[in-house]
Amino acid sequence: MLINLISTGNYNSYNIELAKIIGLHEAIYLNELININEKAIRKNKVENDFFIVDREYVRCRTTLTPEEQKEIDKELQICNIVENGIEKDSLRIDFSKLTTMLMDGNEGILKGFVKEVKDKKKVSKAEIIRQQLKNNIKTDNQELKDAYCEWIDSVSMKRGYMAKKAVLEGQKIVDDYCNRNLDMALKIISIATVHSYVDMNWALNDFKKDYANSFNKVPVIQNIQQLSTEVF
Repeated sequence: MLINLISTGNYNSYNIELAKIIGLHEAIYLNELININEKAIRKNKVENDFFIVDREYVRCRTTLTPEEQKEIDKELQICNIVENGIEKDSLRIDFSKLTTMLMDGNEGILKGFVKEVKDKKKVSKAEIIRQQLKNNIKTDNQELKDAYCEWIDSVSMKRGYMAKKAVLEGQKIVDDYCNRNLDMALKIISIATVHSYVDMNWALNDFKKDYANSFNKVPVIQNIQQLSTEVF
């Protein structure tokens, strides 16, 4: 219909400065996300700043396919502009990051961010997925975190895929069994890493069979003479 040619509802826009930084398609897509976010707020359909994206609606508005949208999501996530939610196609926009980029006025900061984006875009898809999995590691202990990261790398590289649920369940299995025993936890994770076990239960079963006795063993004092010779 002729009205479709002149209706302002069939026009879209994007931020030129943002397009210079993150790319044209990315800027167009992000502009649409912002519009959707604003509508979700008005309709009270936002939870903890997360809103649901209708991929087909975005395709109609931008011509970007759902697959292209998800690829852009990954790029924006690397730049900490967008965060994935638990629900399918739920996203949250970090407006403070956008404000810093667009309103700081410091050209050096913008150029630095452009380089950061370009460098991170060179990262392979597999590396992006592994990093996203590692973001689900919940521990403040660096040694334990490193062990989980090695496990994720081992499984991902050998099997080509690892689910977020496996990472979350793996940590729960280790936490429940080890009860804050760091050495025990590291040993179980090490077993999972060596064998590239997806299911941490497999590593736990190996541990119980081959190592549990040595970890649970308590030194036995044979006699009073032995006690008296101990130096404290």
